[in-house]
Amino acid sequence: METYDFVEGLPVIIHSLGITAPGEYRGIIRGRSTMYMGAATMYIVAAIDKIPTDNYHFSHYTVPAACIREA
Repeated sequence: METYDFVEGLPVIIHSLGITAPGEYRGIIRGRSTMYMGAATMYIVAAIDKIPTDNYHFSHYTVPAACIREA
């Protein structure tokens, strides 16, 4: 099983969010939100690029590690 460990301050690319938010978005890791049974980790990401949705206007996102890669 592949594990991820993104450190605070790391520039990242958020990707694979689904059909309502296609494309890739830049962000910066701000911390780890939670870890599920040692396998799935959610990270807090400060948005550089806003995800273009009508109902989400926040400056930070929680994103699963599988949808993040280093920039």
